[in-house]
This record gives sequence, C-alpha cells and structure tokens, in this order.
Amino acid sequence: GGQQLSGKTFGIIGLGHIGKDLVELLKPFGCRILVNDIIDQSDYCDLAGVTIATKDEIFCNADVISIHTPLTEKTKYMINSESLAKPKCFCSASGVGPCTSEKFTPPFSNK
Repeated sequence: GGQQLSGKTFGIIGLGHIGKDLVELLKPFGCRILVNDIIDQSDYCDLAGVTIATKDEIFCNADVISIHTPLTEKTKYMINSESLAKPKCFCSASGVGPCTSEKFTPPFSNK
C-alpha cells in the first residue's frame, strides 16, 4: 500500500503558476503547506492559508517536497545528499534538471 496525503506536511519550492496550482490541488487533502519562493508571496500565502518557510525548514519538516524552479546558479544542485539527509524528506521535482547534484544518487533509486 501507499500513503495518504491527508494530514501530511507538503513543501513547495517555487511558487509560480505551477506551485500555486499545486496549492489549490492539495487543499482538499487538508495538508499543512510550506512554501518558499525568491519573490515575496506573502499576500498570496495569507489568502491561500499556506506558510512561508526557508528551504531548510521545508527539508526538515515536510513529508513530501515538490520543486518548481528554473535552473539558476542559486538552484543548481539545490537537491543533494545534505538536503535529502533531513528527516522525512521525499522529493518530487518536475523539470528542474541539474537542480539535483550529478554526483548524488538518491537512496530510493535502483543504482
């Protein structure tokens, strides 16, 4: 069996169009949602009922993390063995390419 999303803490890094759509999709599940973005999104967060957090707070506290950022020098290799060593962390990254360290093999891979 799998796990339920209900009651889990969900972290979203990158609160653009996709990140905001994900917030709306998660609302019916009653998830606590932590978000991080380089742009001040406090007005949106207040309206949506989500919590602004640092990346480290997300890595430490989220049960599931979804990353929706462009590749920049700040996001390159953002996901690495240090960030995934935090408790309760599972990452779902869509379209982020080298935001994951090339030298890092996730513990959940078959390699």
